[in-house]
Parts: sequence; C-alpha cells; structure tokens
Amino acid sequence: MSEKPELCYVVVPGNEPGNRIGIVKRGEAGYYLTDFDNDEVPMSAVEEAVDELNDRLGVTAEEAMRMKSGSMFGWDTPAARE
Repeated sequence: MSEKPELCYVVVPGNEPGNRIGIVKRGEAGYYLTDFDNDEVPMSAVEEAVDELNDRLGVTAEEAMRMKSGSMFGWDTPAARE
C-alpha cells in the first residue's frame, strides 16, 4: 500500500448547507468541518469546490475516496487500501 496524502477534502453527504465540506486527515477517524461552504450554493458547486481543493493539494479523486472510506470504516479496510 502506498502512502496516502496527509489530508484531503471531502463532501460530507447529509449535512446541511454550510457544513458540507470536510477535511480528512490520514490515519484519523471522522472529519473536520471547514468554513468553505455556504448555504446558498448548490451541491454541484460544493462537489466542484472539493475537487478543486484536492487538485491544489495534488490529491486524486481515487485517493480522496479511499481516504474518506478509511476515515469512516477504518484505515485497514479494503475500501481504504489500494
């Protein structure tokens, strides 16, 4: 398994507008909410913002998906591993 990025941005589904962008840190459970979202933007704009933030960090969509899975289900689960 290759080293995951230190952190990535994720869409937090089910959260109310204004609380839909989170940060996942490698090896940690859960996420940290950011203040990058506001309650006036549609979900599609939130998803685009998360993709752009991860692009700036050099994090691929696959890496972000695996990190989100690791933060939710455990870092040793198949969904988090490559």
